[in-house]
Amino acid sequence: MSTLQSQNKTVYFLLGFSPGIVFWLCNMYGGKLFLYFPILSRLGGTIFVSTLLFMALTIISLGIFWIFFHEIRMVPVVSGICVLLFGGLTIWFRDESFIKMKPTFFYSLFSIVLFLGYFFEKSFIRLIFSQVIWLDPIGWRKITIRWAYFFLLLAFINEAVWRNFSTETWIFFKTIGTFPIFLIFGITQINIIKKHSLPSGE
Repeated sequence: MSTLQSQNKTVYFLLGFSPGIVFWLCNMYGGKLFLYFPILSRLGGTIFVSTLLFMALTIISLGIFWIFFHEIRMVPVVSGICVLLFGGLTIWFRDESFIKMKPTFFYSLFSIVLFLGYFFEKSFIRLIFSQVIWLDPIGWRKITIRWAYFFLLLAFINEAVWRNFSTETWIFFKTIGTFPIFLIFGITQINIIKKHSLPSGE
């Protein structure tokens, strides 16, 4: 991998995760913002201020994606639309349940799409990973069904967390807790990727 490719992946990673990290930090320490900007208290609690900031940073991140790379990949676009939709509903109705349901909707959507792709023999998962890994048709099919079940599991976990734990716990899970889950799952796919790997570009 070239230095430029490595730098691009680092930028993609930072732009993708930074809005969520700021969302978590704002909810943790956002109370101090009310001292300096009392007008923000009109939005309600810190969760609503965090949500508004989350929406703004998501738009900025997508803009930076486009400016630097002249393209925006599918996953950030779909995630951004979900953030704006559920974030907007959260602010409008002053109901934090909407932003908490956003990951459930997002994961469920991808799970359904991948299941449909599996049954109709369409490798939609390639739209996500085609620039990272190259597999034979059987490999893509195996990866597709595994990620479909994985996203479905994440949807159920998100529902369980936000419905049974505090807002602070849910935000920590959403922004920090899901990263090691994705990492561990990704590691478990290494063997199947090696087994069905093709030379770059085939």
